[in-house]
Amino acid sequence: MFSNVFWYHCQILESTDIGMLEEACEQEASKRCELNLAIARELKAIFDSQPYVNGLDPTMYAPHIEQLLILGKEAHEEGLYSIQMSVFQCIQFVYQYGLGEDGEKVIEIGDAGIEYYNNLTSKQQETIKTAIWMLSEFYYNNLLVRSYQEKYDLAKTYYEGALYWGEQAYRKSRNPKLNVIRYARPLLEIGENYAQLGKLDSAILYINKGIVEAKKQQHTQMLLALYSGKATTYLYKENYQKGLEAYLKMKDIAKEMDWHQGMIMILMLLLLLN
Repeated sequence: MFSNVFWYHCQILESTDIGMLEEACEQEASKRCELNLAIARELKAIFDSQPYVNGLDPTMYAPHIEQLLILGKEAHEEGLYSIQMSVFQCIQFVYQYGLGEDGEKVIEIGDAGIEYYNNLTSKQQETIKTAIWMLSEFYYNNLLVRSYQEKYDLAKTYYEGALYWGEQAYRKSRNPKLNVIRYARPLLEIGENYAQLGKLDSAILYINKGIVEAKKQQHTQMLLALYSGKATTYLYKENYQKGLEAYLKMKDIAKEMDWHQGMIMILMLLLLLN
């Protein structure tokens, strides 16, 4: 009944959404419904209490986070392992996007979600149908935070997991065009990390892998990001011809998307290279 897509929309929960969940739970009358409703209420309380801005005092929403963790433990005791995983996903979302980025908390919760899954038995893991995409998000979000912090050695801790689970989410998806991003994002991020470390050939190698898959699925937004990373890397190498070629690819994609603002930005970059 409940899709995990719901958790990604938790920041815009409205009273009508809660009402619909309450009605659904009355009809189904299951422990899963009861826990989902309780979690939704805690998430709504978080986003009702504070605006979407950075720099907020985390103690203001700490009680709700604590209650979410309690609900997750209860779900585990009931054998509802997917709900416990979803709780970690929700909390990481709150720290990373909802109330202003709290990098160390993002890492802490992502690690907790990964450890939780790894400590389950194989039989228990098999019951979590959404494990692939959730694990890909835990690893990728942690990789992203360490990259933003320019802690590239620590970012390497998450390279392998982000690539493995991102590729699993993509290859096993019923909608590869949508899920190619889960594989291409870590490829781009790892490529940019290598560029920052001065390992430019490795950077191009990873970015090109992402381009190949994004082209297969005609994912234009991801292609724009990948070609941008490729152009920047070639400029680091002082290979202006290859950098120009990557920017020209971006121009063609932006034109195809009818993205006028992007066209202007890319044309300005091209003028600077000429």
